[in-house]
Amino acid sequence: MKLIKLLFFVFSFFVVTSCVESTITQIDTDLIRYIAVAYNRGHNLSLEEISNLISEISYDDDVLINYMYFVGKISLEELLQQRKEPSIYDERIVSYLKSTLSENGSSELLIIDHFDENIPVEDPEDFLNPEARVNDSLSERVYELIKYDYFSKAMFYQWYKKFYDEELSESQIRKFAEFLVKIAEGYSSLTVKKISQVDSEFFLQEVDLGSVPTELVLAIAYEESRFFPASFRSEISDDIYAISLGLTHILLDADSLDISSQYSDIGDGNKQYWTFELLALHYFEGFSGEDLLQIRSAFLFARTYLSLIKCKIELELCKQ
Repeated sequence: MKLIKLLFFVFSFFVVTSCVESTITQIDTDLIRYIAVAYNRGHNLSLEEISNLISEISYDDDVLINYMYFVGKISLEELLQQRKEPSIYDERIVSYLKSTLSENGSSELLIIDHFDENIPVEDPEDFLNPEARVNDSLSERVYELIKYDYFSKAMFYQWYKKFYDEELSESQIRKFAEFLVKIAEGYSSLTVKKISQVDSEFFLQEVDLGSVPTELVLAIAYEESRFFPASFRSEISDDIYAISLGLTHILLDADSLDISSQYSDIGDGNKQYWTFELLALHYFEGFSGEDLLQIRSAFLFARTYLSLIKCKIELELCKQ
C-alpha cells in the first residue's frame, strides 16, 4: 500500500470540509479520494462503503496522483513512476466509433476536428457551449503529459493509432492540449438546472459546475481515457451490458449506442439507467450515447456528475 494512502487513514478523522457551494481551485486530498471512488464505483455508495473501497482499490491513488500533477505539486517524472496502463477493448466497438466520426472543417487536426462539435441539442442561447477559458500553466502540464505518452508509445498513442495513420508533431500535441484545457475550464462557469420532475436527493435542482476544480476533472479524464476522446471500456458480464465512453468514460447502457442493434452480445434490448441515462433524464434531454465522443459533452457530463458527488459527500461528512 502506498504511503499516500496510509496518510488518508491517519488524517481522515480530521477532514474539514465545507457544505457551502463555491468555485475553488484546490480541494482536500481526502475529499478527492471519496469523489474518485464514487465516480468510479457509483454515487449510491455510502461513506462507509467508499472508505472500505479506498483501502481495497488503487483508483483513488491514481486520480490523486494525477490531480497533484495538474495542480503542480509533483513533477511529470513523479507521476510516471506511479502509473499503470489500462487495456483496449473490443475492436468491433473501435470500428463502430470510427464510423460515427465526421469532419466539420474546424481544424486541420483530425483529433480536434472530429471531437469539437458544440453540444448537439436545441439550445437557443447556446448556454451549454460556454466560452473557452485559457489556462496556460495547466495547458503546459497537459501538453507535457500527452507528449510523453505519445512519443513513448503509451496508451494515448495506442488509442490514437487505432483511429489515425497520421503522426502528430509536438506543436500539434500542444494545440490539442490547449484545446482540451480551454473547454474543460469553460464549463466551470456553468450552473445547470434540473429539467425532470423526478424527486431525488442526489440530483439537485441546480448544480454549480465550478464547485469542482478543473484539475480534478482532468485527473479523472486522464485516468479513464489518457485524454483520447474516443477511448472506451466495455463492461462485461456474459455480454457487454454497458460501456464507459469518451474522454471522461461516462457509463452508459450498451443499448444507448446504435451498435447494439448489430450484435447480439452488445446490449440486451432492455435499456437500464446508468450515469449517462440518469444525467440525460434529469438535466440533458436530447443527447445520444454517441454524443459522449465530443469533448464538450464529455466535460459537461463529467463536471455535472462530479459536482453532484462532491455535494453529496460534503453534506454527509458535515453530518458526522
